[in-house]
Amino acid sequence: MWAHYASSHSGLVIEFREDHLLFSGPSFLKVEYSDEPFTYDASNRTRRDNVELFAMRKGSDWSYERESRLVIELSHIAPPRETSEGRRYFLPIEPQLITSVTLGLRVSDDLKAKVGESLEASHFGHVELFKIIRNIESGALERARLRSRKP
Repeated sequence: MWAHYASSHSGLVIEFREDHLLFSGPSFLKVEYSDEPFTYDASNRTRRDNVELFAMRKGSDWSYERESRLVIELSHIAPPRETSEGRRYFLPIEPQLITSVTLGLRVSDDLKAKVGESLEASHFGHVELFKIIRNIESGALERARLRSRKP
């Protein structure tokens, strides 16, 4: 996961409270890994189940990811914003949904400082901060705590 989604350990991972409705409701889907493709028929836009089945399917070579996906109607979230990459939609996430942030092994000092500064805000006082480190003795990667939750 670090190699694919966190720029080979130069990014970060955000951990969320999995007991929140956002991650247990009908829009939160566990990915099914199969080499049998699902054909999506985009001509019938009213068939939400087609979208969900399409979003849930991924090739079996990716099964080690144990991925989930969130499918939400864009009309139910904030209006789109223009970015340098084009129009983007953003889903607001309440601070209390975040339980931890883990920085990658190769995270830049700049990103580490920005994350640390962001977590100083009072509404993030409950969020723990970790960094991936290499254990020289075992050769394994480990998650080291940099900041505990504030009481």
